[in-house]
Amino acid sequence: MFSFERVLAAFLILFSSGCYVLVSEVDVADCDRGIGTCSVVRQKVYGEQRASFPVVDLTGAELARLPRSHTKPGSKPALRVVFLTRTGPVPFMGYATGIATGEMRGQVEDVTFIVATTTERTLHLRRDNRISSLVLAAVPLSMAVALLHGSARFRKYLDRKESRGRADAA
Repeated sequence: MFSFERVLAAFLILFSSGCYVLVSEVDVADCDRGIGTCSVVRQKVYGEQRASFPVVDLTGAELARLPRSHTKPGSKPALRVVFLTRTGPVPFMGYATGIATGEMRGQVEDVTFIVATTTERTLHLRRDNRISSLVLAAVPLSMAVALLHGSARFRKYLDRKESRGRADAA
């Protein structure tokens, strides 16, 4: 028999896994002057996107908003790292966040350093948000567990109350 609690818990469990699948992403950028290319790989649970361009085309990096992103007045804008090239911008991250702006500013500085310092041979950037995605997914999952646990305890309470009522009636 389906109860409201079980259906809601099932929804929360599915929502939890959906949070992880949609948000989890590993971004890796490698630039090597010896080879002459930069590659950007954005890996998600369901696939990856790759972009490559010559190192000589790299002119810098900046923190930019996602296209069509709107922020509420007074709130911090959600930003992401974008590589600036002669042929156009190449996003390093497929998402925007307002949480790790310090880390992203450091990544922009690293790109600026390699562009300005021609003796620097390699650049390696990595952004891994799988752990924060797990934390995000744990919220609805823990709500589902708490709901099922509370529901089971409440049923036991009602069963005990009903059995006491029968014993008193007899």
